[in-house]
Amino acid sequence: MTIGTITRTQKCATCGLNVVPGNHVCERARIINPPAQGGAVGGPPNGPPNGPPNGPPPMVTLSAAEKKAKRDAIIAARALEAKLILGRYKNMISLVVALRSDAQLAQYRTALENFALKWDAVRNGFVDKGGKKLPFDAEAITLPQLAAMSPGERMDLINTMWNDMLVMCDCDTAVSAMVDPWKPDSITTAAGFEWLSKLANPWTRFGYGFRCDTRAPATTLAQGFKRAWALNVPLHMRGTQAEAAIIGRGMRPKLFMWKSNRDAVSENNICVSRTLRGCTKFPNPEYVGDAYVYAMKIPLEMKGFDTEKWQGGIGNTALWQPGEKAFLELKAETVIGSLKITKAKRQSDSECYRFTLPPTGFTWHGGSAEDRARITAELDALRLLGTTQTVLMTEDFAP
Repeated sequence: MTIGTITRTQKCATCGLNVVPGNHVCERARIINPPAQGGAVGGPPNGPPNGPPNGPPPMVTLSAAEKKAKRDAIIAARALEAKLILGRYKNMISLVVALRSDAQLAQYRTALENFALKWDAVRNGFVDKGGKKLPFDAEAITLPQLAAMSPGERMDLINTMWNDMLVMCDCDTAVSAMVDPWKPDSITTAAGFEWLSKLANPWTRFGYGFRCDTRAPATTLAQGFKRAWALNVPLHMRGTQAEAAIIGRGMRPKLFMWKSNRDAVSENNICVSRTLRGCTKFPNPEYVGDAYVYAMKIPLEMKGFDTEKWQGGIGNTALWQPGEKAFLELKAETVIGSLKITKAKRQSDSECYRFTLPPTGFTWHGGSAEDRARITAELDALRLLGTTQTVLMTEDFAP
């Protein structure tokens, strides 16, 4: 009586699995050595792809769960691609850090071995290409290709990335020569906001400006305002042309603007608003909690970058209407008063953020009686709009 049969197997030399000779299609062999045009692994050169040597390709029917898993995998892959390609700044950090050394690059290779960096997508929104060619043969660069680059080639790539994202600006305009406020020209239709108290040209006549900051007066009055990147250049910028511009190596120090949204790079700019209401956007519209509004009097001869004029000259939608000016540093003695406010999130898509004024006025740290009276008049005019106020999106960049 026959109880059973023994099927003889042997180990596949390529994948290491125990298989039945003649019935095994090695998936690893197919990946490592793709078949010739139309051929199947283990089959004749002109046989059907991935099928048995002399038969039609097998029909594959996926269950509903398998279809969902496949669809979810595709969605996840696309989400990863979008996260890595289309991010403006934080996503670039990972790539730039990866470029710095083989050891760091290896951290990314496992997950992204087959991921192609589509440079067009990275540059989209950052710069008008204008037919500009990249310093590489292809616009798709894989991580293995990055790993094969020399240190000099990697640095060229890093510099290309930063130069495509940033506008590097000289601080060569005196306070008295800046716009106050920006007026429409033949390109734009939007104008910068004036003071609510209707004081004429408070910026160019007196140097009055406002800055909102999370640091308390005790810190600010001891340290003033300094650029974060100038104090500590980030790893992903060291050795680059951008670092040279930050610290003034071989050139005068420069401030940065993003090409993508024509906004100031806060880590490398000390920004001031011409208007009290406008400054409440700082440090950013998403911030929730207590913050301090600093009334400032900046010397009229002090030089900075006229962000407002630059934005207004680009086009209508580039202008931040409360009027922004940028400096390399502002010393503590420019602060003449401080006011604690509370910021809150917006409650609808039409809102930018909310803030609440305290019942008290400014605490004075300097300035003349006339300076204090003018600043107080502007705060009083702002209070007429309410103790808790909503800043609309239409009050931000020109709609």
